[in-house]
Amino acid sequence: MAASLGIDGLASGLNTTDIINQLMQVEAGPQTLLKTKQTQLQSALSALQGVNVRVQSVKSAAAKAADPTQWNAYKATSSSTNVAASASSTAQQGSLSFTVGAVATRQVSLSAPVTDGSQLTADNPPTLTVKKADGSFASVTAESNSLADMVSAINGSDLGIKATAVRVAGGSTPSYRLQFTSDTTGADGGFELYVGDQAAVEGATATRLDASLATAPQDASVVLWQGTAYEETVTQSSNTFDGLMTGVSVTLGANAKAGDAVTVDVATDASAVKSLASDMVNALSVAFGEIASQTATKTSTDSTGRV
Repeated sequence: MAASLGIDGLASGLNTTDIINQLMQVEAGPQTLLKTKQTQLQSALSALQGVNVRVQSVKSAAAKAADPTQWNAYKATSSSTNVAASASSTAQQGSLSFTVGAVATRQVSLSAPVTDGSQLTADNPPTLTVKKADGSFASVTAESNSLADMVSAINGSDLGIKATAVRVAGGSTPSYRLQFTSDTTGADGGFELYVGDQAAVEGATATRLDASLATAPQDASVVLWQGTAYEETVTQSSNTFDGLMTGVSVTLGANAKAGDAVTVDVATDASAVKSLASDMVNALSVAFGEIASQTATKTSTDSTGRV
């Protein structure tokens, strides 16, 4: 018959297993208290971080509200969907009527149609030179006279133009035109592109590469007080007229046309002022709500229902 072996009460009659477990629980008490304290501290930190976020929102709203220019909110409206208007804080109430004279355009020029870049120039590699509207020159040398290399050289330089190869005929031997487009609008963006260096261009021995003009460069213009003795035309290279009215920008859209009559009105933007005040009130409300939530007295009960 097999016998079992145990030590509980073997000599003393004491339940040593329970005693050991109880001693271990006593020893674990400080560790349990530390864990509880850590949890409480983490909760407090999280609460403070939440309050801090709300307070920062109040700070941002207050800083915006403290800026006097924010209360001088104006809104500019245009009578034409093809002309946009916007007002800054320096704008003033008023109205201005004008007529669109012209919309600024970029120069777009084309090479002759070819099947291979060698038909444009026998130079290999070729030097490409731009003569700008102001009479200055800029040059770049392509890796070869292939269409791809000439396009890459132009686009990777500071010539002031961009190039792309456009297929104009298909079939077994497709043909292409190189399209050259000015980086900027207006007459100041006009250019001539040659194969050859500056000396060759000035000596009239270089070959013109952009032989066909698809779109001429043109300045933007608006006519003020048209039909009166005080008629005046304002011209510039950009389609955005800054300061036509104090603190107001007027931009001619791509669909604007010469002769379009436009009226720009500038008035106080009541909705912006209202939003400024409501943003401040909302930020304070949220911050006070967060503080109240985090500082509210919280109670808990044990398994017997006691607090």
